[in-house]
Amino acid sequence: MTTVAVASCGSNESSDKDGGPAALSVQLSFHEGLSWLPLPVAKKLGYFGDDLTIDVQTANGSGYVTQQILAGNIDVGWAGAADSIVAFSKDNSLRAFMCQPPGELFQIVTRADSDIRQISDLRGRKLGITEKGGGEEPIVNAALSDAGMNPTSVSDITILPIGAAGPQTLAAIQNGTVDAYASSYPDIISLEVDGLELRNITPEKYKGVPGDCLITTSSVLENPEKREQIVQFARGWTMGGTFALANYDAALNIGCEAYPADCENPEFARAYVTEFLTLSEGDGTHAFGYVPVEDWQITNELLAQSGIVPSGLDMALLTDDELVRSVRQEADAFDTAAVEQQAADYAG
Repeated sequence: MTTVAVASCGSNESSDKDGGPAALSVQLSFHEGLSWLPLPVAKKLGYFGDDLTIDVQTANGSGYVTQQILAGNIDVGWAGAADSIVAFSKDNSLRAFMCQPPGELFQIVTRADSDIRQISDLRGRKLGITEKGGGEEPIVNAALSDAGMNPTSVSDITILPIGAAGPQTLAAIQNGTVDAYASSYPDIISLEVDGLELRNITPEKYKGVPGDCLITTSSVLENPEKREQIVQFARGWTMGGTFALANYDAALNIGCEAYPADCENPEFARAYVTEFLTLSEGDGTHAFGYVPVEDWQITNELLAQSGIVPSGLDMALLTDDELVRSVRQEADAFDTAAVEQQAADYAG
């Protein structure tokens, strides 16, 4: 557990026993590290402000985060888009503000020297995945179906679980045990750092599937004190992401200072941060972490095709209702140019 500003008991009450505002409890879906790069940047540079106390906790997976949010035990949390939609299908009080990265969490790749250039070229071949039921599976199934292949028919394609990035997976791709591989972008980066040159063949329509997203509930947002804290937190996080996008090296240095264990392999750390920030750039018209409602709808339909959630859930209610829009607008109300200039001048 990490606490910003002052120590906190992590209570979800509106004020502490001394009469002041309680800490904003924030839960990450996995351990602190370079995956949460805007956090150490915002802490280092004071973007959260002097009057906001943040109690940062970690969990083992997005599903636990959504459970804690809906149970009222945590104010806000970061959870995968898919798990957030699953939770929303059960309780539509859930709300989501922004995601990191806002797209391309899962990718389908092949060797750069392969003759496979699109999903349809996989017909009759072998596709590696991390494991049965892995997060990439809905995208894989949908992409294959779009290309006219039945994911469960070995006459169309053979899908082989070969694990996450590691020596065994690397060997399976290099020696042709599989002709392509689907996983999350950190696995792809790890394989590239190990010397594998890869080509991304993920269909364009599925590149918008978001990563981890900042979520809370409508009841928390209706508490004025908590709402203001969430605005401050989201603004600080967005400023941290904006700084990082403006100066990759400075952000990496701050991240490695905060999480030295993540930087024991400097080549991987640099590649990871570079890919994370590249995927976070967006279209240049929205603040860091913005995801269009359309991409949420595509993610909903991917999950629906696998029978995980109903089709046609109200993604606008989840990600773009009046409560979400107002918080997002206030959180984005900072001097972007000043942050970018600070990044350009940073010599820490």
